[in-house]
Order: sequence, then C-alpha cells, then structure tokens
Amino acid sequence: MLPYAYAISVSSEKIVVSEEFSVTQSPMSLTTKEQLRAARAMLDWSQQDLADHSGVSLSSIFRLENGSGPLAIRLDTLQKLQTTLEKAGILFLPENGGGPGLRTRK
Repeated sequence: MLPYAYAISVSSEKIVVSEEFSVTQSPMSLTTKEQLRAARAMLDWSQQDLADHSGVSLSSIFRLENGSGPLAIRLDTLQKLQTTLEKAGILFLPENGGGPGLRTRK
C-alpha cells in the first residue's frame, strides 16, 4: 500500500480519480490534467498532434486538459492517451508522496 495515493473508481466506463483513499499502485499512471499537458509539452506536440496520434478527438483533449486536478475520463480514452504517449517516449511515474509525475524514457 502506498501511504497516499490516488484512488481510481470505475463506473459506467468512466474513471474518477481522487485523493481520498490509499490504494495499491494502478497500472494506469496518467491521473492528472497537469500530467497530460506536461507529457504533450515534453514531446512538443500540439493538442491536434495528440489527437492525430491517439485517435481521441481534439475537443476531448481540450476538455481533459482544461483546468487542474484529477482526470475524469473514460477508461478506453485513458488507455489510448497513455499508450500513445508512452510509445512516443513518456514514462508516467506513480504517486510516491510527492505527487504523480512523468519523464522521458532514456
């Protein structure tokens, strides 16, 4: 168990991430709007580039990136975005007491 992690609950194929519970590390480490924007910036991709590479609509990416905090996202959309970004060289880091993060692969 991580001392302080994001809880992920799935309801009607929608994932809601919150900081209310301690849970074991999820294989899906893309959890925040800030991570999504930072990953795209690290690749020097526009929102349109991410839409083109992932198959997620531009309007969805705009909506998901708007604001701050946890992502409220459908599971299939999360999988498309995380897989696309990881294949492009992004490594998502789980919550470890300092907040979730990311870096480029070596």
